[in-house]
Amino acid sequence: MQRKEFEMPSPYPILETLMSKGYTIELSMGDDRWFYITASHPQKADVMSTGNTIANAVILLDSRLKECEAA
Repeated sequence: MQRKEFEMPSPYPILETLMSKGYTIELSMGDDRWFYITASHPQKADVMSTGNTIANAVILLDSRLKECEAA
C-alpha cells in the first residue's frame, strides 16, 4: 500500500500570508479561555490580539496589522 501525504490548506490564510512575509506567529490560550495571538517581525513592532475563538483573534490581528501599516 502506498502512502500519500497531502498538504492541507490552512483554515487561516491570513496567518500563512504573514508567515510568508517573515512574521513569527505565537498562539496561546489564557486561563480565561481566550486565545492570544502575537505576530512578531524582526524589523517591526509586535502586534497582539485576543478573541474568544481563534478565528476572532485572527480577524482582529489582521485588522491591527493593517492599522499599523497604514500609520
